[in-house]
Amino acid sequence: MTVAMSIMISTEEIQAKVKELGEQINSHYANSDKELVLIGLLRG
Repeated sequence: MTVAMSIMISTEEIQAKVKELGEQINSHYANSDKELVLIGLLRG
């Protein structure tokens, strides 16, 4: 069985969004004494 697949989000779009989110996180925590905790969830 062959499954047709297409790219929905380009590599460049993902990289741009990751950069944007990183900049938002940096600016939010720049002058904070709070520790940033990230939890990654993987499914599949």
